[in-house]
Amino acid sequence: MRLKVIIWLSFSLLLSSSLCSCVSHSRQTVPAVPKDILDSGQVRVGLASDCPPFAFSKDGEAAGLEKELLEKLAAAIGVKPVFIIMPREELTITLRAGQIDIAAGAFSAPSIDRQSLVSSPKYLAVKHYIAVRKEAAPFIKTVLQLNNKDIEILSLVGSTAAEEVPNLFPEAKHSSVSNFDTAIMELKKKEGVAFVFDEAKLLAREGLKDETDIVVLPEGFQPEKMSFAIRADDSAWQAYLDKWIAGLERNGELKLIINKYLPVRIQD
Repeated sequence: MRLKVIIWLSFSLLLSSSLCSCVSHSRQTVPAVPKDILDSGQVRVGLASDCPPFAFSKDGEAAGLEKELLEKLAAAIGVKPVFIIMPREELTITLRAGQIDIAAGAFSAPSIDRQSLVSSPKYLAVKHYIAVRKEAAPFIKTVLQLNNKDIEILSLVGSTAAEEVPNLFPEAKHSSVSNFDTAIMELKKKEGVAFVFDEAKLLAREGLKDETDIVVLPEGFQPEKMSFAIRADDSAWQAYLDKWIAGLERNGELKLIINKYLPVRIQD
């Protein structure tokens, strides 16, 4: 009888130890929401005022695809979303200062990562496209034809294109412009000019429907992901966000929200 008791106690201790180990391991690996978000009962979102349809201000209120996604995030956590609207260029500064928990401004993942922040979660894949004058389009069968010393390729300051396109088209001349409208003006003024941008920029302008003398070449290249920005000091928060967006993708909610704001995409 005593032997049975000893065996039973040994088995119980072993089982208890195993369970504790599993619980401890689970606590270490399950993605976690930052404590200050849970304690405050709110997630502070810095949202760009000027990046429709992704993030923008409408009648003084936050609006856009990213706003709707982050409302879903707050609901998943069980906290209130607090949207702080500001110019896009102020978002990363405010994020670094700890005044917001996440930044939403139609960012590409590479542009976030270059600023020593973390791009998470990545929610939409976009490609780069090239706009040219309408009369030039029939002679361009592939974008590689633009790798030519007689071509000047424009890209937006600080964009992924500005960083990477010179490597893709080393023979061409390269210039950076401050905004989309300036690039369009340059296209209209000069021959031999092309403008490289990511699909999100074009969608934000609802295409080039008013620019009858400019066309977008249908061949997309250099894909990248759209993402939010968070600080680089919390890997658990990143893991939570990545797991959350994966869940939205699995259940189809992510696609529904994207299609609501971006009903028409550029197709190769």
